[in-house]
Amino acid sequence: MATGFQFAGEISQSAPEVIYTPGANINGVCNVNFVNKGSTSVAIRLGYAASATTSAVAHLEFNRTLGGGKSFERTAIALTGTQTLIAEVGTASAVNVTCWSVESTL
Repeated sequence: MATGFQFAGEISQSAPEVIYTPGANINGVCNVNFVNKGSTSVAIRLGYAASATTSAVAHLEFNRTLGGGKSFERTAIALTGTQTLIAEVGTASAVNVTCWSVESTL
């Protein structure tokens, strides 16, 4: 069980990044923050999948516009077991993502 930062880093254009998976028999509630370090707007995506694959993502945010120098945060995202949280940016820009969680065993 790992409570605290789960992911902190820059994500690349059109390359889905798995940013959090609670693990077997774990419930996790997490917050995700996007920061656009560039000067132009970007499209961001945030979703979850039943496993570490990004092929069948249920989106929480899809192509949400994030202006240059702006940030966006989603809070209280509940995941369980092997569900994965996935972040993606649709256009080339420097976008940092931070994910932190609180976990408990089932």
